Amino acid sequence: MTGLRSFRLSWIDVFAFIWGIILLMSPSFLDAQNLGTNSLDGFADTTWGMEFSRVREKLTNLATDEGAEEKVEILNIVRHRFISVRRNNVVYRYSFYKTPYSVARLSNDKLEEDAYEKQEGVLFHVRIQTEFLPSELLQKKIESSHGPSNSSFLDKKGRGASVWNLRQGSIFQWKEPYQGKLFTRRVDYISTELSQKVANEYKDFFNAQEKLILRKVLLK
Repeated sequence: MTGLRSFRLSWIDVFAFIWGIILLMSPSFLDAQNLGTNSLDGFADTTWGMEFSRVREKLTNLATDEGAEEKVEILNIVRHRFISVRRNNVVYRYSFYKTPYSVARLSNDKLEEDAYEKQEGVLFHVRIQTEFLPSELLQKKIESSHGPSNSSFLDKKGRGASVWNLRQGSIFQWKEPYQGKLFTRRVDYISTELSQKVANEYKDFFNAQEKLILRKVLLK
């Protein structure tokens, strides 16, 4: 039984290592990391705050380009919320934010729903989801573009995330222990400014109606 466990572990190690090398050599995967040492103004060829329709157009063009070197497949689109694509067997989820209608009315109480519906969500977060990769390999790749991580929250087993807090954004490399080694299957890229906006506006979201009613009463 011990020999069988040893064989299984070595097979997982070899698979994860080879898969990691293949992905890290992939052009799209390399592009995703090539964003400047101290700055994170977006992800690959998209920037934070880019409107939903523009990102969708970029990804659709990649997916329909017959001459493209890489296979890009659009998996799911929810208008103004997210776009999921598969690129070289790696899933990328582009997430968008649109101020809730009730919160938008706090700054413009005459805003009509038709006008609100014409407003677009903007890009604020990209998640990479892949098979298990050796955390050390992926961390070295991120460090080659952004330097060492400058914060982390990891438990005694190493479970948690290494974090790169950069100008305009942050990177979270999530780590999971298995058989004494650390693996990664998820990396998050997020806009600092827009994530703060999301947090602040959702504080208002839960009492926006009360604020609007109070404002009407006070203005009478």
